[in-house]
Amino acid sequence: MSSTARQIIFWLFIVIGALVLYQFLVKSNGKSAAALDLTALEGKIQSGELKQLTFKQQEVLAVDKNNNEFKASLENQFRRSDLMKEATEKDAAGNPRVAKVEEEATSNGM
Repeated sequence: MSSTARQIIFWLFIVIGALVLYQFLVKSNGKSAAALDLTALEGKIQSGELKQLTFKQQEVLAVDKNNNEFKASLENQFRRSDLMKEATEKDAAGNPRVAKVEEEATSNGM
């Protein structure tokens, strides 16, 4: 096999490998969470549209009743605690506004 053919095959493997890696890293979940501001998230909590909230260190992930995913950046711990409080408040029927509220454990790296 000629040197040129080997180089073409080598570069094809590199490109295909990069595409597979991109698919794995970027699209591994199959769908990505839509960005949402905190005011809109608060509105969804109050209207009872959400079935799950997961609080991470710097963001909150939400899943509505149609299994659509949203994420919002958390500005500070006070806003985080306000959202948590709203999500766990009881509605008129005595049920929490959000059925499942989780807090992901944080690590300090030590």
